[in-house]
Amino acid sequence: PFMYGLYGFFVFMITIILLKIFLLLIDSSSVFTIKENDFILGLLGFFAFFIIRVVNNSKFKKDK
Repeated sequence: PFMYGLYGFFVFMITIILLKIFLLLIDSSSVFTIKENDFILGLLGFFAFFIIRVVNNSKFKKDK
């Protein structure tokens, strides 16, 4: 279980980095401010973490 949690955290960090880069690319051609981007990033990160948690829980149930 610990390794699965570590893997989930690793995927979570990669997702955050990719979203940050994605939002920075969008920022160059939009009217979003940095604060708004950080707020959106926080929401996306929260949803991504929640989805990963649900997927991991379903995997554990299938294994057992």
